[in-house]
Amino acid sequence: MRWHLAQEYSTNCGRFADVWSRQWQTWGSIEDRPLSMLKPIAAAALSFFCNVSTASDLDGFWQHPKDPVWLEVNEAMGTGIAVRNDDDPSSVGFAVLKEVVTGPKEEQWSGQVYVPQLGDYKRVIVTLPNANTLKMKVKIGFISRSVEWTRVALVPQP
Repeated sequence: MRWHLAQEYSTNCGRFADVWSRQWQTWGSIEDRPLSMLKPIAAAALSFFCNVSTASDLDGFWQHPKDPVWLEVNEAMGTGIAVRNDDDPSSVGFAVLKEVVTGPKEEQWSGQVYVPQLGDYKRVIVTLPNANTLKMKVKIGFISRSVEWTRVALVPQP
């Protein structure tokens, strides 16, 4: 009996590898396995792709350059949530960034950022000039403004 890989697949790569292994074990002789030479190659490729980190470079905690504000960015959720704001503690939990998606260029994202001076969300281009800098650039007409946030390992306690 052959196992149908698409039905057995889950996000757990180990389970996928187990299903793959069982499929090969259910066939009888080596003649029944015309691609038996590819098994080690397929297993190596599978383990390589399953071990690739799924966390984005964008994910993590970021500190504003001037204000005592920290964001937690989660690319999978498409958000940047204020996790600490010493000037306005009531804003903790507020979505500063939303609708973040991968942009047309590598290491570029687009979405909406809240602009406090306007009291509204505006289109933003997010880039990572380096591993520890997140740059948000907003253009409104002929005016453009950029803010560079710094990556931090943890948000300090108040």
